[in-house]
Amino acid sequence: GFDAKALQALRSGQHQPGDYPLIARQSGQLSRNFLRVGDAVSAHQTIATITSNNALWLRATVSASLANGLTLGQTLQASVDDNQNQSPLVLVSKNHMLSGDTQRIEILARFSKTVNLLPGQRVNLVLSSTVKGVRVPASAVTHSGTMTSVYLRNSQGFERRELSLTPLGEDYLATDRVQPGDALAVQGTAQLKGIMLGLGGGE
Repeated sequence: GFDAKALQALRSGQHQPGDYPLIARQSGQLSRNFLRVGDAVSAHQTIATITSNNALWLRATVSASLANGLTLGQTLQASVDDNQNQSPLVLVSKNHMLSGDTQRIEILARFSKTVNLLPGQRVNLVLSSTVKGVRVPASAVTHSGTMTSVYLRNSQGFERRELSLTPLGEDYLATDRVQPGDALAVQGTAQLKGIMLGLGGGE
């Protein structure tokens, strides 16, 4: 913060408390601010972090359900226009306050290696949950009270299978009872439900 001369002047009473510029010991960009206007500051308290210009960061907002599956230190992936050339990032911050306007949460991730990107450039962020499971499209899910079910194709047609699902963005995450590659009905699920309840229907 203060250089030695300014700090000595403040301690001796030659300068009164007021607005003072903070001087960083390294060049870079302000990556995180730990205080709000009016907060009291203790001696040796960290008030902000500076990121070197040689290390770019990514700022993104994600839905609360997606953010719940992310943990600090987790490796994410980013790409500019496709998924062919992905660059790894490390998740370093996750805001636990939900935005009232967007119902989304802000996250910060640091690129693990030098990338050919510019500050402010938009990229595609690839998220992977720390919870293993299978993504189930919302269109495949039927609801009956508090129960959720899907219709799984088998050799005789379809069978109804109850699942315990966790919201995952616009879709759901199933942690058991379905496997990658299972064929689920994503259209006509209301008709399948009626047929299995004996309410009519046909081929």
